[in-house]
Amino acid sequence: MGRIASICAAGALAMLAACAPDAQDAAPNVAQDPVQTPPQDPQALIEHTRLATPADDTPVRTYTLADETRPILGSPAERTLRLPVPADQGPDFDFVLPPMVQRMPGTTLIATGVFQRGKRVERITPRRLKLAGTTATIRLPPDARGPGAAPVLTLSLTRPPTTPVVEERSASVVVPREATLHFAYALTDAAGAPGAGAVVLEVEGTRDDETKILWSTTVQPGTAAAHQWRDVTVPLATRADTHIAFTFRARAAGATPAILTPLWGDPTIVAPGTRIPERRNVILISLDTLRADRVGVYGSYRPTTPVLDALAAESAVLTNAWAPWPETSGSHMSLFTSRYPSEHGVKGFVSAPARTIELLAERLRRDGYLTRAFTEDGGVWANAGFARGFSAYGERRSPDFVYRGEAAGTFGDAIAWLEAHADRTFFLFVHTYEVHAPYAPPTDYEELFSEIPPREPGRLGTEALAYDRETRHVDHQVGRLLEALRRLDLDHRSIVIITSDHGEEFGEHGNRGHGRSLHREVLHIPMIVWAPGLIANARLATPASLLDIAPTVLALTGLAPDPTHRGQSLAPALRSGRSDAADDDRILFAEVDRLDRGQPYRHLAARRAGHTAILDLADESVRCYGSDDPGETRPGPDCADLVGALVTHRESAQPTTGVAPDALDPRLVEKMRALGYLE
Repeated sequence: MGRIASICAAGALAMLAACAPDAQDAAPNVAQDPVQTPPQDPQALIEHTRLATPADDTPVRTYTLADETRPILGSPAERTLRLPVPADQGPDFDFVLPPMVQRMPGTTLIATGVFQRGKRVERITPRRLKLAGTTATIRLPPDARGPGAAPVLTLSLTRPPTTPVVEERSASVVVPREATLHFAYALTDAAGAPGAGAVVLEVEGTRDDETKILWSTTVQPGTAAAHQWRDVTVPLATRADTHIAFTFRARAAGATPAILTPLWGDPTIVAPGTRIPERRNVILISLDTLRADRVGVYGSYRPTTPVLDALAAESAVLTNAWAPWPETSGSHMSLFTSRYPSEHGVKGFVSAPARTIELLAERLRRDGYLTRAFTEDGGVWANAGFARGFSAYGERRSPDFVYRGEAAGTFGDAIAWLEAHADRTFFLFVHTYEVHAPYAPPTDYEELFSEIPPREPGRLGTEALAYDRETRHVDHQVGRLLEALRRLDLDHRSIVIITSDHGEEFGEHGNRGHGRSLHREVLHIPMIVWAPGLIANARLATPASLLDIAPTVLALTGLAPDPTHRGQSLAPALRSGRSDAADDDRILFAEVDRLDRGQPYRHLAARRAGHTAILDLADESVRCYGSDDPGETRPGPDCADLVGALVTHRESAQPTTGVAPDALDPRLVEKMRALGYLE
């Protein structure tokens, strides 16, 4: 039984955002117009109390179900176990239960999970295990038996409670007038074990001596819908400042015993309040692997991005923006933390930042924003820490071992969410792998640009053409989302940032792809900021890094800066439409320190005013490139000032050790291994 509640301080309520009820169960010049502040909305809904926030400042519990991670109230008794299976194993596999599982209360043990055999990863349906002392026996699926490669089981072991009722209770919290309770519900996969009965889920409110059932539903555990998050809004119909204690309960619906492993996703009390104009929505769109010079407004030789080019006429276009790391996980974590990878510790796919580092979503949620993410595949997967701070973090984890890219579905999900939450003040993160290799544009784009000869030789030209076709497809998806913002009248109270985590090399320095070097083609990225009435429309040569996004968002939304951030706010340049001459002296750093197919790549780079220095940490050699060599093809020896800056950067870094995720998704691990990201 849990007793969990967190009430926002009164001073913070003024900062909280508007919200709407969730669905029930089911190449420009500087603009001449002055920057204006949009009118204040007199009334909106605000987030008042988050019941899943622990009162003792311990980390919020989260749970991933059907590729969507949410904070939860309470936690089922589960443990994850990875078990190598001997070759030629028969149908029944015996294994010793680890002490942590033996100590879990209960007499029944249910296993769910997957088995992996070579590159095949298949799901294990819920099943009860045979127990004999400290040993358990699982009946293996037919495809996991017999000769051939030995399978590996990744099991989630669940001890169902023995009590007829399972409850999570909140402390008594203040509930304002006209408040509503928002939450999601589901059953864990273990609840669908054969023979399990239906489950009644209900929410009860206690005020003074009066207790009332506020909401109830019956869930059939044998259905797929039972194991997917479903959103609910419950009117509370209270008078001002009523104290209510909430009980979230699960019980069997009839005489058939049920497996009571309910999930209560992010229960939050929402009430009417006043919206502050500075609290604009923030929409962050990351187009993975998109290098700057394949975008029209940045000089692409093909018309790849008509939507972004048109948007640029209404936006600030940062022409000198750079990634700090040439790979997805490290670069995105730098974006969210405003720290270098050498400091946040995320240099691959199987580490997460320390809890002492606050991510942008955590900060915005703390200041009253509803936070939501829609992404794809594994580079920004939830267990690597990226879900921290989000009310819900959706991933489209493709079932095979390539990045297929699902931009149409991902942006469609984001648009549907916008339509359901247009009255909230929110932080929305949308990320797609569509432009990432393997380059496989949709059928409608397979003949696009055929009349424009490639500038890259041979096979590289063919790959670059497919890459540009995928870019055009992604540009169209971005257009769908922008149109939704306009249609929903969200454009004048939103800040939209469109960027990428890194670029892609098509043979410029003898490589293909990314993750190995720190040259321009893998680090120069687009960065377009659209905020009608808030910033100027301009092309800005201001030096910019992904580390600057979090400080800039805080500044543009009127929130206090974070003194631990290593980036700097771009808000002054965005508001004025002019670069400060002092910015010319700013040095932008980049790092890489990783293995790729067994080969180590360890470099540091510094850029200032068109000059570049790249330090190879293996032998301490330096390559220098002048402002007359933007392609970085003619290395020279003269960049002592930048080399000194690199030494200072290395010495001034304040590293924290990345932590291992709680559980590794074997599908993701095998995919990363197949692509060369893991050994």
